[in-house]
Amino acid sequence: AYVVGVVLVTVALMAVGFYFWTMLLEESSTRMVKLCLHVYVCLLIVMEIGMWQLGSTKAWLFPMCMVVDVWGYGDSAMRFPVVHDIDTFFTFKLASLVVLKTVAFAFGFLKPKDIGVWYILLMFSNVWSYPLCYVLALPIGDKRVQDAKHDVEDVDLVLRLVRFATDAQHRHMALTNWIRRLDVWGLHVASRVPILRGPILFCRPHLRRKMPDKTVI
Repeated sequence: AYVVGVVLVTVALMAVGFYFWTMLLEESSTRMVKLCLHVYVCLLIVMEIGMWQLGSTKAWLFPMCMVVDVWGYGDSAMRFPVVHDIDTFFTFKLASLVVLKTVAFAFGFLKPKDIGVWYILLMFSNVWSYPLCYVLALPIGDKRVQDAKHDVEDVDLVLRLVRFATDAQHRHMALTNWIRRLDVWGLHVASRVPILRGPILFCRPHLRRKMPDKTVI
C-alpha cells in the first residue's frame, strides 16, 4: 500500500506539473519558455549538488549528472525553439544521455534501501521531467514558429566551447550576446516579479530607463 501511495503521489504531482506547464506554454512567449527551461536546468543542478553534499550518492554520480544536465539538457535549452529531426545527432545525443542518467540513478545511490520507493519520484523529477517538458514546448507542427526568425545558434555546446576557447572574435561576440540576453531576461523578470525588481536593477542599473511605467505581476 505504501508503494502504491508513493506511485500515485508521483503521478499526481507530475500530472499537476504538466498541466501548469501546458498552461504556461499557451500564454507565454518563446523567450519566456526558453527562460523557464534554463531555470529548470539550474534547479536540477542545485538539487543534484544537494544530494551529493548530503552524501546520498556515489562519487561518480554527480559528475555524470553534470554531463547530462549541461551537455544534454542545457544544450537543448540553449538551442530551443529549433526542432531537430529524429535522425539527427542532437536527438540521438539527448536520448542517449537520458538513458545514461536513468541507469546512473539506478545504481548511483549509496543506500538505495533508505530511499526506497521515493526513488521513483527522484527519477521523474530529476531524469524524465525535463525531456518531457522540452518536447511539449517544441513548436512541432507549428510552421509559423519554426519559420520565424530567431537568434539561436544551432551548434552543439562542445563545438561552441571549442570555438570560444580558440577564436578571440567569436569569444567577444559570444560574451556580448550573453550580456544582451541577460539584460533581456532581467528586464522581462523585473517587469513581472516586483520582489526581484530591486536586485536586478541594482546589478544592471541601465535597465531602469527601459522599465515599463507599471510592473506587471
